[in-house]
Amino acid sequence: MVPRALTIAGSDSGGGAGIQADLKAFAAAGCHGTSALVALTAQNTTGVTAVHEVPPDVVRAQLEAVFVDIGVDAAKTGMLFSARTIEAVADFLAEHPVPLVVDPVMVASSGARLLEEDAVETLVARLFPLATVITPNLIEARALVPTTRLLSRAELAERLHALGAAAVIVTGGHGEDAVDQLGDPGRAPRPGSDRRRGGARRGGGGLAGGRARPRRARRGRRAGRRDRSERCGVNTGADLALIRERKPLVHQITNYVVMNETANATLALGALPVMAHAVQEVAEMASVASALVLNIGTLSDEWVEAMLIAGRAANKAGVPVVLDPVGAGATAYRTETSRQLLDELEIAVVRGNSAEIATLAGKQAEIRGVEAVGGAGGPELARDAAAALGCVAAVTGPVDHVSDGQTAHAIANGHELLGTVTGTGCMSTAITGCFLAVRADDPLAAATEALVAFGVAGEDAAKKAKGPGSFHVALYDALYALDPNKLDGRAKLE
Repeated sequence: MVPRALTIAGSDSGGGAGIQADLKAFAAAGCHGTSALVALTAQNTTGVTAVHEVPPDVVRAQLEAVFVDIGVDAAKTGMLFSARTIEAVADFLAEHPVPLVVDPVMVASSGARLLEEDAVETLVARLFPLATVITPNLIEARALVPTTRLLSRAELAERLHALGAAAVIVTGGHGEDAVDQLGDPGRAPRPGSDRRRGGARRGGGGLAGGRARPRRARRGRRAGRRDRSERCGVNTGADLALIRERKPLVHQITNYVVMNETANATLALGALPVMAHAVQEVAEMASVASALVLNIGTLSDEWVEAMLIAGRAANKAGVPVVLDPVGAGATAYRTETSRQLLDELEIAVVRGNSAEIATLAGKQAEIRGVEAVGGAGGPELARDAAAALGCVAAVTGPVDHVSDGQTAHAIANGHELLGTVTGTGCMSTAITGCFLAVRADDPLAAATEALVAFGVAGEDAAKKAKGPGSFHVALYDALYALDPNKLDGRAKLE
């Protein structure tokens, strides 16, 4: 008898994920595939532009039609989108128990939400107890287990098991050590043998989307045309195009000196800046933004309080946070404030010069005012800082270095005139927020892409500048004129 497998998920109009990918996987594995559609998405290789939810009663009708006539030997869930759909699916599966794989699809690689924020708790409470195994990727696992430090896959698997999952596979495909991590009752989680790169989610592809495709397909349908930067998981041009298409709101609590500059840089790139720092509104603003940028350049107790309130609201809403620890190491107040923000908030990326980052990582550093003195930080500093701080570290200088503690990228784009204008470091932090707004699932790639884009803009601005003053103006024009189709080819990335 041919095994009968059911997918309960969304439709991907591009055919690369969702029920389309699941049905292909079922067929490749020799199963008869059936489906219950929970949502229609308009998506392609660049992103998700629309989602239409199927009414829960229609979802239940599809399940009844399949179970009553054809039968189901095993089922899997992918994108479920809302709490009401999860309730309907869980109610039916509780009445009709079958081996069940729950893939907690939450966010597409483009940054589009595929699960409403208020549905996460319902997903855990209703479906995890019914599941034979859950299969989050690394980003999803970290979202399901919020913490102030970066947990390993093994630790994540243990904590997810404690939430009620009978067995857990934290799937590979994110990070340099791309392994599947299995955790099951009574045994320590252990690494799997299926090593592979890529596997970033575009939609509700889930287990089928990651397992049945050939190795090249897992790296994305544009893999054949990727240059060196794309092979590093970086696609600056595509993500710049996505920023301009989606115009994400980037909430910035930044310093008086550069507020105008970072707002204009954000706007020139294609995103929307909002510069809100009043304690009465920051939580509300951060919750609806696509990214939050915290910059401690001009500190006061009131601003620190606002940053903490906004950061907690952003963490709760799943909004990524970028920290610029301006002048950390110059005074005890700046250093202690930076450490407080890192300790109390979930920071996705910390961006600073070598002295600022070294100070926070517990290393020797010399800083004069807010400027680093002495040697620039290399890949070792970025890697060590990321490991110590539990987030991506972006160390800017003549050559920029970005690391998540394992992988390190070096970006050689830029021009010496960037160092002659006040606030260009803060601008690069704001640009990091823009890219993180559309690459929340991969802070390493977002931080790298931001520095590539900003460096290329600096090179273009320098061609037209006669000195620092004209360079300052030309930099905005260069950010505005960046060509997504040519950007990756200009990346000086190792």
